[in-house]
Order: sequence, then C-alpha cells, then structure tokens
Amino acid sequence: VIRPFLLRRKKDEVEKFLPGKTQVILKCDLSGWQKVYYQQITDIGRVGLDS
Repeated sequence: VIRPFLLRRKKDEVEKFLPGKTQVILKCDLSGWQKVYYQQITDIGRVGLDS
C-alpha cells in the first residue's frame, strides 16, 4: 500500500538545496561525579598504556 507513495531522493538531487554544515563546539565544566568518573577512566587507561 505504501510502495506507490514512497518518495526517494538521491543525494545529488538534494544536496544542491542544502546549506553547508556548521560545527559549533560548546565547552562546559564537568559535575563532581563526572570529574571522579573521568579521572578513574583516565587512570585505568594510563595503567593499560604503562604495561
């Protein structure tokens, strides 16, 4: 039932109408538990690199 009404567009047909991509990087501080968790993960990674 849906098949006759399915609209497919190829990338080359659509891309000329789209604006370029914009990348926005937002930096924020970690919360207390996030800092602890991040530190534990980096410590484990360092131990793995040292051995």
